[in-house]
Amino acid sequence: MYGASLGDGKTKAFKTYAIKHLASKKDGRYMLGYGYSVENYNDKVKRTRKANTKKDTANYSKAVKKVTTSKVEYNDYSVRKGFANFSFSFQPKNYSPMNAVTVYLHFTQLKNGKYVLEPINYY
Repeated sequence: MYGASLGDGKTKAFKTYAIKHLASKKDGRYMLGYGYSVENYNDKVKRTRKANTKKDTANYSKAVKKVTTSKVEYNDYSVRKGFANFSFSFQPKNYSPMNAVTVYLHFTQLKNGKYVLEPINYY
């Protein structure tokens, strides 16, 4: 999804995913809601496309699309009362570690005890 967004600048697929899978502001707790993740994703795609040439962006987009789950590295986790955080990263083939993508997932516990995915951040 991220590779496709970098290639064409369109972020609707992520927004659709976020609305379907991320928590909204509810349950009487402060939560950022899916809008926060959508804004951050849109900004990350725009900044990356603006900072690079069209050719570099197209090549990087293709490389990101080719990353398989076997290449995703588990970085870190933190579990505390009321929340859990996990981060994963991947480095497209033929790119330096400076070009790695890190995805950060934050889960918040609701009053009913269930955990919901709140924000997804890309670094």
